[in-house]
Amino acid sequence: MPESAVYDALRAAGIENTPTMIDSGIIVEDLFGYRVEYLVTEDAGVSLSDYLQARKTKGDDWVCNFAKSAMLEVVRCLAQAWAAGILHRDVSSGNVMVKDGRATLIDWGYAKLVDDGPANTDALAVKWGYAKHVVNAAEEAHDPVTGTVLFMSIPVLVGSTNRSVVDDVESMLYVVLDAVSSTFNRANDVVPIALDFKDSRSLAYVRGCCFTEKQLFKQQFGVDRCNEQLERALDEIFDLQLQQCRKPKPKPQLQA
Repeated sequence: MPESAVYDALRAAGIENTPTMIDSGIIVEDLFGYRVEYLVTEDAGVSLSDYLQARKTKGDDWVCNFAKSAMLEVVRCLAQAWAAGILHRDVSSGNVMVKDGRATLIDWGYAKLVDDGPANTDALAVKWGYAKHVVNAAEEAHDPVTGTVLFMSIPVLVGSTNRSVVDDVESMLYVVLDAVSSTFNRANDVVPIALDFKDSRSLAYVRGCCFTEKQLFKQQFGVDRCNEQLERALDEIFDLQLQQCRKPKPKPQLQA
């Protein structure tokens, strides 16, 4: 999916906390079957983790309050995009940026447009010159593997093909947990077990265990020092993810 087309759809839908596209174009029309493009967007600042690290002398309360604010901004962005039929699919530490106190979600190159969503996918395909049915099929096939592994949701880690905004929200939860935990613990060079990647299934298992109890969850992600404001926001997303974990799986249909 051309990233320029995604930014065009984001702009048309008025999605907040996304960077403005300044310029884009085609470098090579056909390079071994691929089209090479360029894209220029406004400067979005530094990563959330780096932003918190540079200001940790303001104290734990400030770190927690800002992390909560950034999380809510990006979750709102994800919800607005999903309502417009756009799914990011790569919410990660390098893609949540901060400039002048404002969080921005960048790098929509792995995004997928939902074909039956509000975005006019036919018009976008004509405008940006791509074969809609070919791109849609490729994006569907990439659903189980698209993203940055450390920040993937538990279902995606184990190969789920039923991907939605809930997975992106879970990824944003891990971005905030990673940023706050590293700010609290970097001096000790401690990597919490729930942020220590060994392989996809092991990480999914560890995180699944963490979602059994809220205090265990905070300890294993290294954020048990978080203040009441951030704790309340984390608890809300914890409850949302717990509901997803406990949803009954559909029973297989037996053929006669």
